[in-house]
Amino acid sequence: MTGTIGILLKAEDLGLIESAHAKAQELRDKGFYVSDELLENLARKGKGE
Repeated sequence: MTGTIGILLKAEDLGLIESAHAKAQELRDKGFYVSDELLENLARKGKGE
């Protein structure tokens, strides 16, 4: 089973969305729980770290 963030990462890998981090932040802004640590990890992944 894949969670919401996993789906966002796959969509980013497939080029369906530009940034999993940006979409996760949008979800968080709308009340979906995304931890600070997870957002930081997504930001680092997006920078190729």
